[in-house]
Amino acid sequence: MHRLFALAILLLSVQPLAACGTAASAGLQAPSRFGEYDSHAEKEAPAVAATAGATTEKEVATRSSKAVETAAAADEARAGGEPGAAPALPRPPLLVVIDPGHGGDKDGAIGPNQLKEKDAALAISLALRTQLEARGHAVVLTREADLSLGLRERIQLANEQRADLFVSVHLNSLPLGARRERVHGVETYFLSSEASDADAAALAQKENSDDEQDGGLEAGGALDAILADLARNEAHAGSSRLAYLLHSHLLQGVPSRDRGVRQAPFAVLRGAEMPAVLVEVGYISHPEEARRLGDPVEQLRIAEALADGVDAFHREVFERILPQAHAAGRER
Repeated sequence: MHRLFALAILLLSVQPLAACGTAASAGLQAPSRFGEYDSHAEKEAPAVAATAGATTEKEVATRSSKAVETAAAADEARAGGEPGAAPALPRPPLLVVIDPGHGGDKDGAIGPNQLKEKDAALAISLALRTQLEARGHAVVLTREADLSLGLRERIQLANEQRADLFVSVHLNSLPLGARRERVHGVETYFLSSEASDADAAALAQKENSDDEQDGGLEAGGALDAILADLARNEAHAGSSRLAYLLHSHLLQGVPSRDRGVRQAPFAVLRGAEMPAVLVEVGYISHPEEARRLGDPVEQLRIAEALADGVDAFHREVFERILPQAHAAGRER
């Protein structure tokens, strides 16, 4: 992890933050004094119409280029800004590990159109890599093909790479029943020893079963390991912030229902030494949403929205938190 970035994440855990503009526009609550939002206050919102999102790769590239140019212009403005203003700080690119869920002999959920979660998650992750690299970030995928990979191996790779962020991409589903054709929308998760609600607990149990089938998770000591992770305050606080920023940008970029930011004991997030989140980009069990999630144009739109969220987190850390640290240092 970059030294400046690690410092900024540490500051996230020990000083208050005002709600960012994107979170406020999405109707999210302000963070607590630890830089985290109150996940228990989240309510399901009505469907959000897509207000952004490119429909072709050419448009995506154009919008990405404009985003980079805007950020560069902001840096130049700060460098020659008003007397007493904080000087522009170097903003090194992020190293982001993207984790396409499942793979190999683990299909994940399967939609009514026979779309497999592992395939859609990989397609979205590859598009997200393209988006982030176009914005100057470095990207590593835990898998680039239809391969089996244990949950522990995924986060271990991120730690070994000294990644700045870890984003696991999944598609949600419900078993056969009355709710299957009604429930749809986006959910974003960060690690907690206890699930924020029954649905979150059931989802974590389902996702964690990938390693349980292979004997990869041990029943004893699992809770202790999760609690040890939460002691890493800087990574946990950063995960909360990253989750809300990704979630709000995803809702702005795709036509999906807001099912909230939640917490759950996901094994794939356990042991992360950087902000780490799991994003359920939609319900593959919902007929209409499954059709959309299998559409390459929609997959590109999802990837663009997630990249916008990563950029927002990047800007917040380097343009908001670090200048405060520098100002505090000058006052001492």
